[in-house]
Amino acid sequence: MPTLHWLLLDGYRRYAGPAPLFETKWDLRAALLTKYHDYSIRAGITAPLVKCEEDSVAVLYRRRWYKYPYKDLVVFNVALGQSFQLPNAAAARAYFESEDRVECPESHWGFGVPVFKFGGYVFRRIRGSVSYRCTVE
Repeated sequence: MPTLHWLLLDGYRRYAGPAPLFETKWDLRAALLTKYHDYSIRAGITAPLVKCEEDSVAVLYRRRWYKYPYKDLVVFNVALGQSFQLPNAAAARAYFESEDRVECPESHWGFGVPVFKFGGYVFRRIRGSVSYRCTVE
């Protein structure tokens, strides 16, 4: 693995059903530390809400914006099997607005991707109660 400062993971499923794969940045960082034994690696994951600011990429996760500075920022897109250098805001906007970028299924942190579907409705537990939404399949 090349030396890098920040790695953002994109184009992957956070969950396999309700089971988390890499739900948070610390999940990913722990896996990278186990594999490469390099404590200088900083890792993050993308989410549906991403802002390309002048000095960093900001990702909204659990009501908090996490910032990843452009200096030595690499995004690895799992679906495409490619990595992309993001040295500035223009490169970040071009990447995140690209039509090649793969969006992941809707999920909710702590609950994953809904598993049970009945008659066009998806049932899932959110904050102790069952909610549903209509889906088109």
